[in-house]
Amino acid sequence: MGITVSGQTLEFLNSAVLGAALAVFYDVLRVVRAFTRAGRLITALIDGFFWFCAVCALFFFVLTVSEGRMRWYVLLGVFCGGFFYMSTISVLFYGALRVIINVIVKSIVFCVRPLYIIAGKTYKKARAVKRRIIIKMRAKAKLRAMKKEEKRKKRITELSSGVKKGRMYNGAKSKKKKSRINS
Repeated sequence: MGITVSGQTLEFLNSAVLGAALAVFYDVLRVVRAFTRAGRLITALIDGFFWFCAVCALFFFVLTVSEGRMRWYVLLGVFCGGFFYMSTISVLFYGALRVIINVIVKSIVFCVRPLYIIAGKTYKKARAVKRRIIIKMRAKAKLRAMKKEEKRKKRITELSSGVKKGRMYNGAKSKKKKSRINS
């Protein structure tokens, strides 16, 4: 079954719109590349991503609109739509998109900068408090170690004398003999 001339024209115009949409997507990726100051590797990855998306879009377009038949005027329409957009509207869209993203980035920086300053001051104060706490903890640890050492020395002197608060060396209480006279 054939396709009518009006159907072919409609398919050509739809493919031209697809080409223009792909060119708009490429402009968006160009702006992203410009703002991230991408190197060669990132640029290659972004371009590869674009071509992957373009091939997928063309594949689904051919499957849905052209009923799976690849026709030359579909490719010509994609090329013409992209070329028309890139040669006319792209300069304006790219410039406007750069200005819009620049304004958005600057407004975000303007809003976040006070939070960044407050966070920096809070971080400095927190570090000072942390230092004070560490100094106090070290002093307490030294005091505990000194007390422990004193107890150890005291125990050693008590053990060497053989008596510890009324107990014998082995820990049993010494028994005092009761005189039977007093009872």
